[in-house]
Amino acid sequence: MDLHQLMLILKENQIDTSIWFKSPQDLINEILDHESKLELNPLQRRVQAGYCNIYCGDRMLIETCQVWKDGRSRNRMTPVSGKLRFNQDIITEMLREMSDELGYDMVILLLEFESGRLQFARQELTTGDSTTYQGIPIVWDEYWFTWNMPYDLKKPIYKEIDDSKVTTFEWIEIPQ
Repeated sequence: MDLHQLMLILKENQIDTSIWFKSPQDLINEILDHESKLELNPLQRRVQAGYCNIYCGDRMLIETCQVWKDGRSRNRMTPVSGKLRFNQDIITEMLREMSDELGYDMVILLLEFESGRLQFARQELTTGDSTTYQGIPIVWDEYWFTWNMPYDLKKPIYKEIDDSKVTTFEWIEIPQ
């Protein structure tokens, strides 16, 4: 699928892209990178997402905000998470996401997984409205992990810096 084909599909389904948080080209990039699928009948976006509840003592690591280079921002308050590429091993994809977001070497994360401190917890399927591409319903195939991070790996704050944005992760007290 290319941008022209996507725009025809969106027009046919009366989707207003002017209210989107990201652009149609961003959606095409997600599709080409195997991070999203666009299903046509009915029109919906499918994403595999990995989430990891990371604990260290009485604290939990939370993604607090994203700030784009153009000044846009959004508050998140979500566990460490990311889109997992289709047709790839889920655990490897989650470790890749965590490595990208937290800056840890994949070998360290693999050792944590093998030790049992980083564990697969559950799989869920959720549906809803997309906050990024409004008007296109979304289906999330969610994979949840838990990591009891050793104190010697804990950093006070984490920042993921990529070409388009900076994402900040901070420790919060575990809700009771």
